[in-house]
Amino acid sequence: MFGIWTIDLGAFIGRSRMKAVILAAGKGTRMKELTNEVPKPMLRVDGKPILQHIVEGLRDAASIREFCVITGWKAEVTENYFGDGAGFGVIRGYSGETRDLLSNARAFP
Repeated sequence: MFGIWTIDLGAFIGRSRMKAVILAAGKGTRMKELTNEVPKPMLRVDGKPILQHIVEGLRDAASIREFCVITGWKAEVTENYFGDGAGFGVIRGYSGETRDLLSNARAFP
């Protein structure tokens, strides 16, 4: 699975600050030779992971700075690469299959 949703929670609480939720949990079973060690969103295109292209595109085009990435297969690869997002000029939180979603609510302060 791989997808992007953006939500404007600010419209409900009186301030407008766009945030994004990115579904990056796909194993990529049809790409098994490419995704045995790396999750599909971390496959490189033009020298960067696909997910990095997406994050940078949303950051630059829509001024989105807060992201929650939903991870699954090989989540540690994604989390180790992006960390807290500071190196990419964004704030990043993670949620995954093995984590309690409520404990990750801090991804969206």
